Amino acid sequence: DEGDGDDFEDEEEELTEEDIVAIFEGQKKPSPGNMFQIFFPFYEKLCTEKEVAEMREIVKELEDWEVVEEGETDVPLFLNAESESQYQLLYKKVKQYPNDSIIEIKALIAANPGEYFFYDLLILAYEALGDIEKESEIVVSAFANFPHSITAFSNYIIIQGDKNIGDDIKKMIGNKFDINKIFPHRHKVSFGEFVSLMAALFIYFSKGLGEDYKSVAYAMALNDFIFYHKNKLVANDILSLACKIMFEEIEKKRNSEDK
Repeated sequence: DEGDGDDFEDEEEELTEEDIVAIFEGQKKPSPGNMFQIFFPFYEKLCTEKEVAEMREIVKELEDWEVVEEGETDVPLFLNAESESQYQLLYKKVKQYPNDSIIEIKALIAANPGEYFFYDLLILAYEALGDIEKESEIVVSAFANFPHSITAFSNYIIIQGDKNIGDDIKKMIGNKFDINKIFPHRHKVSFGEFVSLMAALFIYFSKGLGEDYKSVAYAMALNDFIFYHKNKLVANDILSLACKIMFEEIEKKRNSEDK
C-alpha cells in the first residue's frame, strides 16, 4: 500500500544459534521471517541442483532493484502533489468509513482518469466492505487502464490467485519474470510496489505454474526488510505460505526416510 508512509527500516537480523534454541524451547515467539530462516537451509537441500541455481538466479536479479521511498521511484507514483495529498487524506477515511468514501473516490477517478492510485483506493474500499465481486471488477478495470503500473499488474495476478491464473498473464511472464521486459526502466520501486509484486510472483509461480521453489525465492526477498502496516501483513502472509510449502516438503522427506 502506498499510503502508509515509511514502510521499512533495517534488514531483519540473521538468527543466532541461541535464537533458534529459544524458539524451539518456546522462549521466543518466531516471526514468519524467523521461521523462513530456519526452514530454508533444510528446504534447499531437498531441491535439485537446477532448482537451487534458479532460486539463486532469482535472488541475484532482485539485487539489481532498489526499494526506495515513494518520492524516489524512477516512475512517479502520482501525476502531481495535489493528487498525492488527496490520496493520503482519503486513504485514512477509506479505512474507517469505506462505504462513505466510495462516491468521493469515484468523483476523483472521473476528474483524474490518469491517476492509478485512486482506483487502488476504490479497491481498498470494496475490500474493506467484503465485496469481492466489486473489488475484482475494479482490479480488472484498473489493469486494463494501467497495464504499465506494477501495483495494477500485481493486484490483477493476486485477485486471480484463488481461481486460475489467466493465459494473458502466463503469456506475459512465461517461466521467468523479467522486469526489463514487462516494466522497462523500472528498477527503483517503492516498498508498496515491491511487496505487491513479490506477493503476485509468489502466487503466479506456486499456483499458476506449480513451481514452488521459484515462489520460495520470491518470498525470500520479503525477508530483507522490516515492513509496517498493510505491507507487513502482506509480507508475513507470503512468508507464512512459503514456510508451509517448505515444511510440507521437509516432512514428506522425513516421513519417506522413516519408512
